[in-house]
Amino acid sequence: MNKSRRRLVYGVVLGIVAVTSFIVIVGCQSSSKEEKNMVHSPGGQYPFYEEVEQLYTNADIVVEGKVQSSEAKEVVTSTELNDSEITTVSQFEVSTVYKGEVSVGEMLEVKQSGGETEDTIFVVEGEQYLASGKSYVLFLNSYGYLIHPEKGQYVVGEDNELESVEGNDFVLTREDLEY
Repeated sequence: MNKSRRRLVYGVVLGIVAVTSFIVIVGCQSSSKEEKNMVHSPGGQYPFYEEVEQLYTNADIVVEGKVQSSEAKEVVTSTELNDSEITTVSQFEVSTVYKGEVSVGEMLEVKQSGGETEDTIFVVEGEQYLASGKSYVLFLNSYGYLIHPEKGQYVVGEDNELESVEGNDFVLTREDLEY
């Protein structure tokens, strides 16, 4: 092969390598921005409740109201261990107080383990997140967490009846809240 032809082949190969490298680098950068870190958790261990009365007795707060907004945040769980977890925090406006030291009109922060942030999706098995704009009856502990992911929340339906969420076999009536 003569010298000029060898230079031409060398230039073409070098160009192909440069273009391929550029495509690979740009492709990796754009996909890393789109992909989120996915974390799965088997869910927490919650007490077993056999009847609605046990929910009411074990809850520190039982309220009815509407979710104004929800946002997943990284919450520090231990400063000593430099540990944190993703928690979905809902702003919940109270319309009725059935139990607890809460006032009508008060805005509660209701916390649920897991959620989706800018770079991570933390999936907790059994957790059903409160939806903005929906009304609920909630059974909470003093820290603002549902006492049970399914049995601790009831959707207030269009007809003002209380609807159990998926995975909850309890039927809650308004009479059940009159303890």
